[in-house]
Amino acid sequence: MQPQFDSWQKASHHGVASCVDCHLPQSFVAKYMAKPENGYYHSKGFTFQDFHEPIVINSKNSQILQRNCLGCHEPMTSDMLVSNQ
Repeated sequence: MQPQFDSWQKASHHGVASCVDCHLPQSFVAKYMAKPENGYYHSKGFTFQDFHEPIVINSKNSQILQRNCLGCHEPMTSDMLVSNQ
């Protein structure tokens, strides 16, 4: 996970978004429902240094990530989505 962290530190998102801003749902209830499952796997990975490379995101977390990208970048993405229809 160190390469991913190092990449984030150099990226433009470093100054405006933490890991949970992108990787957890934004609503209070959904966020605290996702935290136990994701937290378990992250705690296990960090504790035992057991992150399998390449790290592969599951379908549910991919949807969360995509929703958060579109949410933060809505002014730009809404124009793209409208023009592609």
